Amino acid sequence: MNPDIISLFKKYEIEGCNYIFLVSNPISVFISKMLIEQFNIDMKKVFVFSLRKTDARLISKNYNVVLSKGTDSIIGKLIWGSPQGKRILKKIPKIKFVLFTEWAYREAEILINSEYCSEHVYLEMGQHSYMNIPTFSPKKLSFKNRFLKNWKNRLSPIDELAHYYFRDDASFFVGMMEDVFPKIENEKKYILKNFKDLKKFYNPKLIENRVIGLTCASRRIQRSDWKNMLIRLFENLPAGAIVKAHPSFYSSESIFNDFIDTFNEVSNGDFELCPNDVILELEMLFEKKVFYGSQTALSKYAEFSGSKFNLLTLY
Repeated sequence: MNPDIISLFKKYEIEGCNYIFLVSNPISVFISKMLIEQFNIDMKKVFVFSLRKTDARLISKNYNVVLSKGTDSIIGKLIWGSPQGKRILKKIPKIKFVLFTEWAYREAEILINSEYCSEHVYLEMGQHSYMNIPTFSPKKLSFKNRFLKNWKNRLSPIDELAHYYFRDDASFFVGMMEDVFPKIENEKKYILKNFKDLKKFYNPKLIENRVIGLTCASRRIQRSDWKNMLIRLFENLPAGAIVKAHPSFYSSESIFNDFIDTFNEVSNGDFELCPNDVILELEMLFEKKVFYGSQTALSKYAEFSGSKFNLLTLY
């Protein structure tokens, strides 16, 4: 263990800090659970906020779902903020807290800039966590780049060029494999080793469903291309395979409704959609799987767990 990070948690406890977790996909959910278990964090001090309707029961049965209103995005761009972030702040007691987030998106920035935020920490969340993305200094951003960061929530559609993900004033970065956050110095990384302990907290839902197809993220393609993406996926899947939609397809009611209509039209009853509360990385703890999908961090977790990943071109 990194002794400096151990001392940080002792400091948080002495100061009576609350622990705020922002999670938007299954990976950040189980990383959060591993961290809580590793440091025996008092659950009475833990507040969990789920974005994109991510199931966070692995962490807490009393998690908060952060619903997006239709005007949130445009208002956030115009007023340089996040209405969602402000709604989260209202649900947090007005005492010191430590924020655990996946990256510095608008909601996280609102909390980081709160007078009650003592420190913030970045959680492994999948593919982005293993890309060569450096930190940035929020105080050194030009007006233009601050404007673009707020407007787009990233500066480039190419992930490794979208550098404004991780602020350089974070306390530390937490993940489960040694090569996580490659641009971050080792002194600021904490590697969790208790992945297999999650078997105690998760009930597998896909036993005997060994073959799983994966959609790409919704942001990778236009809505008009969803049908073609699914056709390509289904053409490569054997009969009896189950399909897991990327978490981004659950980001809003309208996106999900459009997706499920397209899925049902293309699958014609031949393939079943996997429930959203399934955590594939944890399913592999109970049974080795065979995956089919485009480039994703799941290929890394599959290798880590002894499962197989077949790379497809879906977009």
